Amino acid sequence: MDNVSLAQIDFMVVCLIVLSFFVYKKDRRFLSGIVLALVTVIKIYPGLFLLYYLAKRRWMASIGFITGIFLFILVVPLAVMGKSGFTDSMESWMERKVKPYMAIG
Repeated sequence: MDNVSLAQIDFMVVCLIVLSFFVYKKDRRFLSGIVLALVTVIKIYPGLFLLYYLAKRRWMASIGFITGIFLFILVVPLAVMGKSGFTDSMESWMERKVKPYMAIG
């Protein structure tokens, strides 16, 4: 519980990666891509497994990954926060993460 309270969620990330590969081995490749997308939204480094799917030409897993990214970055936050909350959070994110690097001077 200390790891969760300190926002160290690597254990959950590893469990979801294992789940993704378990589902992949059960020939549910689209679902495997969606689970991998969920993990990638939480931590970015599992997204490197997309390269594995592409190298093995597992197109359904790759399409599942892209669909999952779309769902977990756009659709779910929009459904949970509503249009105005989603727009406000995206503007806030842009101001904190993108604008400082766009400054010229």
